[in-house]
Amino acid sequence: MKLAFLVAAVLTGADEKKKPLFATVDLDRGETVEVRLPDDGKGTVKLLQIKETRDSPHRSATGG
Repeated sequence: MKLAFLVAAVLTGADEKKKPLFATVDLDRGETVEVRLPDDGKGTVKLLQIKETRDSPHRSATGG
């Protein structure tokens, strides 16, 4: 009986349109954009600062 419920749940969910879990934006420092969220809401995103860490070419090639 449990298998029948599982199959019914899978079959009924197959027609539903899936929404993404995340919203991605591409910003420059100081830029502000309004984005549409996956739940159809709206939000404002502003990039305040960037902290970037890079390895030297030698270190990334040798792994050490």
